[in-house]
Amino acid sequence: MAERQAFIDRISAIDLVNWTAGVRQGRAIAATTRDEVHEVREYRNCLVHERDDMDQPEPIAISLARNRLNTLLHCLPIYW
Repeated sequence: MAERQAFIDRISAIDLVNWTAGVRQGRAIAATTRDEVHEVREYRNCLVHERDDMDQPEPIAISLARNRLNTLLHCLPIYW
């Protein structure tokens, strides 16, 4: 249990999205959904973290970001 908790404590957002897309329970998560969630994550990171080493991604409206994230969450199993 402690080993699993240590994994959860240090998992990055990109790995978490990729991991949830690979969960075999619940509904299948399409690669396009996973990619759209990564676009939301990258745009959020651009807003929150100052980064000079990368191009700024296209803005994503809050309603679209919410829709994309909810699509991912809707596909996850109820119980883990």
